[in-house]
Amino acid sequence: MNPLPPAGSATRILLVAETSAMRETIENILLADGFLVSTATNRGEAVDRVRNEAIDLVLMNMLMPRAEGIGTLIAVRSFDPAMRIVAMSCDKHDSGCHFLPLAESLGAAALLSDPLDATKLIDCVRGLLGRGALAVA
Repeated sequence: MNPLPPAGSATRILLVAETSAMRETIENILLADGFLVSTATNRGEAVDRVRNEAIDLVLMNMLMPRAEGIGTLIAVRSFDPAMRIVAMSCDKHDSGCHFLPLAESLGAAALLSDPLDATKLIDCVRGLLGRGALAVA
């Protein structure tokens, strides 16, 4: 597992989502809680960010029309097997929900399903990063 950043430094999260509305909503929630956020819209961008930035956790949408989430998860895991990944996907009535168990079997550390709940999102991220992983602004 990636080590926690030094005390006093902010935790950097990579958010991988194809739609700008989803990216903006989640990014604003994370920024308000003190995280640094990088974004990616596809597999190539996601892998580039993981290779070139100090990423502590990846939040990844599994249903991306042009950049299928499972392939992106596999690519990130191939580069950094210890990366903590949160797989996000559909409402339980959406046929895409079967991606969450598959993501878990491929190494996702946590699963979040729609509708997005800011409290659950932050609790999940904090839980994966451990106590004291957030910077105080």
